[in-house]
Amino acid sequence: MPKRLLWSCVFACGLLLGGVSIAAAEDAANLLVIKNPTIANPSMPRVVFNHDAHEAYVDAHQGDCSKCHSMTKEGLSTSFSDVQLQKPNNQVSFMHQTCTACHKASGHGPLLVKCRSCHTQPDTQAMK
Repeated sequence: MPKRLLWSCVFACGLLLGGVSIAAAEDAANLLVIKNPTIANPSMPRVVFNHDAHEAYVDAHQGDCSKCHSMTKEGLSTSFSDVQLQKPNNQVSFMHQTCTACHKASGHGPLLVKCRSCHTQPDTQAMK
């Protein structure tokens, strides 16, 4: 199904039901699921976040993408910086510390107070 037709269907359903807007559909399309570290038996859903919103914030504040991404021969990595360098039993803690440190420094974003403010993977196959 072409993307334009898919978005038209989403929009039409939203108008009919009154609960979905184009903005919400676009936000859902921009969400990324953090897939690393891989956890055999997770007790929480995966972390979902809006990469475009993070990127816009970083750009607006003269930030640096290398705070989250490592530089590779091909350019910036698509995975979270240095998580694979951590011992497997420390990867989750590393992610929590790294994300929270940035959120505290910026004064934006969730802190380690409510797990479900980050661990919110929706039940959808449309995630990147």
